Amino acid sequence: MSRNLMAVVGGVILSLLLILLGSRLAWVLIIGNVGSSENKDAIVRVTLWQMFFVVPLICLVVAGFVASLVRRSAWWLGGVAVLPIFVYGVIRGAHVVEIVLFVAYIGLAFLPHSALRASNGRNLLNGMPNKSLDASGGSVFLN
Repeated sequence: MSRNLMAVVGGVILSLLLILLGSRLAWVLIIGNVGSSENKDAIVRVTLWQMFFVVPLICLVVAGFVASLVRRSAWWLGGVAVLPIFVYGVIRGAHVVEIVLFVAYIGLAFLPHSALRASNGRNLLNGMPNKSLDASGGSVFLN
């Protein structure tokens, strides 16, 4: 239980840090190193980059991090670790489109575990196949 809790707390902290860093990086790369801007076109570009690239990548990274640390039966905790994004959006007064995107981000957070399950017995972290017992009791590698 404590391992799962530490993984989720670590994932939440990681998600908040990555959101702050990703937002700042997108701002600096698109608008420049200024505190505020009157360039509405650039602000819209920053918002679009955040909505369609930065936040989905953060969800995948955080969920992959959490899914690699928690026990196999608690795979869904990767999606729980990105819930602060949804809570922040609801508290901020998000529009319907943003809420739909937040739900999509949480759904996206479940993909890293799906990739691990679909690997057909392969451990994606080190590329080595997992051992399994065959009918004779000996160990075989799954392909």
